Amino acid sequence: MKNLILNIAFCLCLTNAFCQLGPDRTIPCGEQNDDSYVIIKNGKFGITIQGKETISPIYNIEQLDLMIEMDGNAYFSDSAAFPLELNGKWGVMDNHGQILVPFEYDYIHIERSYPLDRMEYAGVDKNGKTAIMDSKGKLTTGFVYDAFYGYYQNDGMITQNPKLAMKMGDHVVFYDPITTVNLANSPLQEFGVESKIVYNKNKLGVISENGDIILPVEYDAIRNTGQTVFENRSTPLIVGKDGKFGIWQFGRGLILPMQYENATMGFVDGSPMFTACENKKWALLDVTGKKVTEFEYDNLKIGYGEIDGSIGNKDFTLTRDGKATLIKR
Repeated sequence: MKNLILNIAFCLCLTNAFCQLGPDRTIPCGEQNDDSYVIIKNGKFGITIQGKETISPIYNIEQLDLMIEMDGNAYFSDSAAFPLELNGKWGVMDNHGQILVPFEYDYIHIERSYPLDRMEYAGVDKNGKTAIMDSKGKLTTGFVYDAFYGYYQNDGMITQNPKLAMKMGDHVVFYDPITTVNLANSPLQEFGVESKIVYNKNKLGVISENGDIILPVEYDAIRNTGQTVFENRSTPLIVGKDGKFGIWQFGRGLILPMQYENATMGFVDGSPMFTACENKKWALLDVTGKKVTEFEYDNLKIGYGEIDGSIGNKDFTLTRDGKATLIKR
């Protein structure tokens, strides 16, 4: 099986208590591998390796989409670890079906090693509290935390001894696995981040390097408005809850109300503009949220300072005042 895992730091979108697995299907594991695949059956997760069903499709799973590449195949290493839920209890299994952590916890969130995808640390919940577990399944702390947010680091980088972000009350501390000490601030690293999108129990939020919870971990979707890693707290974010989306920015709050089916943001001539979707149609909005066009476009995007839209099979370029020019093919 190909030894590869996909890291996605700039786009996170979760929709309910578990990953939306969709209709029954199989997802190939890696490239040119016909007898190893992920099984989705009746909304449950399973795995077949070399023609043998190693994990029966009876489990719930979070964030399966992070292991699916643009080619639609699932990529994970041999002996990769998966936190799974069965009958209200969570455990951890590898892709061969070996139970690494027994199914006795109320919730489990793990951090995997790279490139082996094996469990390095886990946050395990019991009776509303969280403890830290090491790679061997041993608890390294008591149940003294309120949530496990994983490594505080740039998701696209590998750092030495990253700290574990742990919620305690109304703030976050950074647990050092080597010294077993809670730090008030995340140590400065070469590829450190000022702020980070985190998740717990399939809800998303934003925390900072000094332990502040900038956005409560209660959103169904948080996406960067650009194509770069979210690491500066001033970066605007697309946020969603209960099927409604808006744009949020630190220090300003919602700069576009969370009332649309979808929303994006871009810059034209150095100034921000929004696109928003209602009833599956898109409109261009100015920086105040006022409509520049009607909700008439099937697609509308702002990229590299340009606005492009389409209606049916017709494509247009738009100016910032909404004037559309048909693109002749």
